[in-house]
Parts: sequence; structure tokens; C-alpha cells
Amino acid sequence: MIGKFTASGILAVQSSTVIRQADFVNRVPSLLPVNPDKSAHRSLVKITLILLLYGLLALIATFPLVHEFSTTVLGGGDTAQNLWNLWWGDLAIRRGEWLPYETTMIYHPDGVNLAFHTLSPINLWMGTVLHSGLGLSLTKSYNTLTLLTFVISAIGMHWLVYHLTGSHGAAMVAAMIFVFSPIRMSRLWFGNLNLYSTQAIPFALLFAVRSFQTGRSRDALLCGVMVAITAGLDLFLASGTILLIGLLWLMRWFSFVFQTRQLWSPLLRTATIAAISAAILGMPFALPLLLNADDFPGQGNQLAASRANNADLVGFFVPDNLTSPLVKRVTPALAMQIEQIYAQFYGNSAEKSVFLGYTVIGLLLITLTMRPSAQMRSWLISAGLFFVLALGPTLYVNGQAILSHLPYEWLSYLPLLGVNRSPSRFSLFGMLALAVTVGYGVAALERRRSWRGWGSLALALLVFVEFCTVPIRVDPRLGKIPAFYAQLGADPKERQGVILDVPVDMIGAQGPAAEYMLFQTVHERPIVSGYIARIPERVSAQMQDPFFHTLRARIYGDTDPFVLDDAFLVQAPSELQRLNIEYVILHRWVLTPVDIDTLFAAFTTLLDVPLYEDEQIVVWRTHSTAE
Repeated sequence: MIGKFTASGILAVQSSTVIRQADFVNRVPSLLPVNPDKSAHRSLVKITLILLLYGLLALIATFPLVHEFSTTVLGGGDTAQNLWNLWWGDLAIRRGEWLPYETTMIYHPDGVNLAFHTLSPINLWMGTVLHSGLGLSLTKSYNTLTLLTFVISAIGMHWLVYHLTGSHGAAMVAAMIFVFSPIRMSRLWFGNLNLYSTQAIPFALLFAVRSFQTGRSRDALLCGVMVAITAGLDLFLASGTILLIGLLWLMRWFSFVFQTRQLWSPLLRTATIAAISAAILGMPFALPLLLNADDFPGQGNQLAASRANNADLVGFFVPDNLTSPLVKRVTPALAMQIEQIYAQFYGNSAEKSVFLGYTVIGLLLITLTMRPSAQMRSWLISAGLFFVLALGPTLYVNGQAILSHLPYEWLSYLPLLGVNRSPSRFSLFGMLALAVTVGYGVAALERRRSWRGWGSLALALLVFVEFCTVPIRVDPRLGKIPAFYAQLGADPKERQGVILDVPVDMIGAQGPAAEYMLFQTVHERPIVSGYIARIPERVSAQMQDPFFHTLRARIYGDTDPFVLDDAFLVQAPSELQRLNIEYVILHRWVLTPVDIDTLFAAFTTLLDVPLYEDEQIVVWRTHSTAE
């Protein structure tokens, strides 16, 4: 049999491949008009309508942002941290620091390295353009970036699925599934700007698919560029994108493995181009993580933490709990049942938002009844693998551990991937691959039913309504910033003195450090406290210093009242001078009445009468700087 595989046989295989590719081109319309004279205007109208539609849906999904665009930001939790990121990035970039991974504005006096922090440099660059370039406020810049993530992510998904299926209706359904899925909306809910900055991912996949089909170096290069952009937005998103492209590439390669070298050598060439370009362009974003790993020895492998941050298998099939989707609001009885189910889950409740959606599940079942193409199967397999990764190292079903040593455990030992401690977030890529799979099914339905896109539009809106979380959570802290900070930051010449916020918080997850950083975006002075995604060990050690330990924020079950004895009062003046503290600010809102009285008496003894006082804060200015 091998001997009969002659040159004529090779030509026959190549000819059949050309026929298949030609058939694919005939079935999938070009992204550009065939006849520019007749189709350019029609294409422009379609593009405009698609843009307007996704823009409108983004405004609806983020309601009431449209009414509060300049006064609040979407989400909660880490929004203060991400607002600080934009502020710090703007400050550093205007000083010429394009990759501002070092700062002394928090954790004064030593500062901190931000390599393991959710810095998102490309968001910082875009924020600087909006804030310093166009004059938008920090709040408006943040909200603009948020809306852009919706619109651009939706356009990217639309373009990807339209390229694969030739159906605008299928592309719209897929865009709704990915962009408004609970896993993505939960990141918006918790203020993780870096994690819902998904806009480059569909474009990376689009160019990867095109490079598979055409063998063009240009498409491979653009794929690498989009992966690098994703790395500049978030390294976890980049790692997931690389894994998904790698899976698709492997399945494409295996489909050629029994054919001739001429068929799969272009695939190797384009993959090499994409990998090299992504590595070179993405290196500035990944290299700081590697160079500063010694400062974060506890972050090398997060396998133990990942068990609490995985997805529960039941969560894929029960409406999300924390983001409060529409179904919970119109059916209180169902809402109570949902809450009871999620209460049984093991681990961090903030990482359990992995619901697939009943509309999506129904469309998937319909899709599976059709004859699947090889392309569709590859996306379906990819979706399944990512959902398995989202389960983490141990399978939990309704809070009960069922099976250990799942594939995520092996994956966690790979370079860079080991620092991820939230495997449930891989379901974002599962939803993307599932959206493409369903897109194939919707396109097939359109060809069978001849419903001219109206049925697909109805399905897209049904997905949107099922996932809808309006009115969405907004962060109220922007409206509660004490007026004193605006007065303090009014004179740019006097922004050198350091602020000691009391109680001192250098951890932040449960304490007030995020609020301190939010206040810093107004007063713009260095602060002693801080809150970053990964804290170096020296910061934890610094908190054991007697001065800081005495004034520490009471978090993680620490409820002991403050005791400021004579030894502390003797030590405090020299510590304030050593740290170059200009203002001591006591935050009433985070303290018990007893602790307020204790701290007020101590600092009044040390520093005389307060300079400023309101319901939230009490401010003292140190003697050495006041003169």
C-alpha cells in the first residue's frame, strides 16, 4: 500500500484539499464586498448597524451607568484598586515610565514592585490618552474603557463567527453568549477591569483561524500581535488565549498528519511566526513577572489556593447567584433556591459564576443533533477541555469533593500558569469556544429554516435577556471621598509629604487599604498603606514592626481593641519623623467607637488639636512639617 503512494497520489490528495478549501471559500462569504460598486454602501450600513446595536446593548447591560457616567463606576470590590491603577499609570507615563512596575506612592518608604499586580499596562496607556490627552476625568476614563471592552469584544466575536459561518445572525448569537456570559459579567461585578478586557481575544482567534486556512504570514503575524495585546491587558487572559489557539492548532495539525508534508508544513510556518511575534511583543509584559519572582516566593505555584477558587460542576447548570441575573429578580422563590444551592459550594463564592445559560444549553443540544463539521468539532472539544480546567485540581459537585488530580493540576506546574489561583476563570474561554460552536448550529438552522436572520436575532436577544443583570452594581465609594482630600490635592506644589492612614493596612482584601488608594487619586501624596494583588514577603514582615503592628487594621478575625501604651507614645514621634509623615489621618468609618476614642486621645497627645475633622476622618499635621 505504501508503495502505491506515488506522485499521482500526492497530486490527488493536494487536489482534493484545494477543492475543500475552494468549497469553504464558496460557502463562507468574504469579509470584503465582492463588487465594491454595488456592495460597499450595503456593507457600510451593516457595519454601522452592528456597531450601534452592540453599543446600545452595552449601555443597556451596564445600566444605570448611562445616567451616572461622570459620578460613579461599575462594579465593586476591586474597582478602587483599578481606578488607582489608572491614576498611577497616568502619573508614571507622563513622567516617561511606560511600564510602571515600580512605585513608591504606596507602601512608603520602600515602595513595591507591581509585577504580580493586576496593572494592565495597555489599559493604563489608553487611560492616559483619555485622561491626560482628552481631558476626561478618571471616572469617565474608567467607564469609557469599560464600555469599549463590551463593544470591541462583541465586534471581534461577530467578525470571528461570521468568518467561520457566513451568518450575521449566528455571529450575533455568539457575541451575546461570550460578551454577556456570567463569567465575564462577574468580573465586571467585582471591578476586575483587567479580566473583562477581553477585546483582543476574538481577533487573535480570527487571525489564527485565517492563518490555518490560508497559510498567510500576515494573518499569523496579526495573531501574534493580538496575543501580545492581550498580554498587555492581562497575562492570565493571554495564557488562556495561547492555550485555546494551541488546541485548535493541534487539532488542525492532526487532521493533516496522515497527509503529505506539503499540507502541514505551512501550518508549522504560520504557527512559528505567530509564536515568535507574540513572544517578542509580549515579552515586556511577561518579563517583569520572571525577573521579580524572587520577591514573591510564595506565588510560584498556587495549586493549594486553586482548590477554593475552582468551579463547582453544579454551577454550570444553575443560574448565577452573586451577579443577581434577571431571573432571580422576577422569581423570588427561585432566587431563594439558587442561594441555597450556592451556599453549599466549597471555597470562594466570588469564583463560582460559571453558569452556561439555558438558552445556550438548548442551542448546543440542537447543534449536536446536526452533522458536525470538523471545524465545529474542534471548537466543541476546546470548550469541553476549558470547562474541565475550570473545575480546578479537584472535582466538586454541590460542594462535595468527588475526584482529585484533574488536568488543571498538571497545567499548574507550567511556567507562568502556576501563578494563577482561580481556575474557574478558564470557563471564560470555555464560553468563547461554546459560543462559536453554537454559532455553527445557528447558521445551520438558518440554512434549514430560511428564517432570514430574524429568528437568530430573537435567539440573540433571548440570550441577552437571560444573562441580563440590570440594574448593575455600581461603586458608591466615589461619592464618599471626604472633601479634605480635594483641598489637600489642590496645590500641586505641596504633594511631597507622606500620609499615614490609621488604622494601617498593607493587605487590603478585608481592610480599608483600597479606600486609602482611592483617596490617593485625589490628594496625590505617598501613603504608607497599600493593596495589590500579590504582596511581597517583606511587606508582610514590615507589618510586624511594633509601630505598624500596633496601628494595624483589624482584619481576618483580629478583633483586639487598640492599646497605645506609654512605650508607643515614646516611640511614635521618631517613627513619624523617620517615615517623613506630614499628615496622620484617622478613619472613623472603619473603627469601633472605643478604638476611635483611644486613637483620638493618643494622637491628640502627640500632635495637639486636629487640623480637620468630619464624620469620616480626623486629620493631624505633624509639628516638624507644619512649621
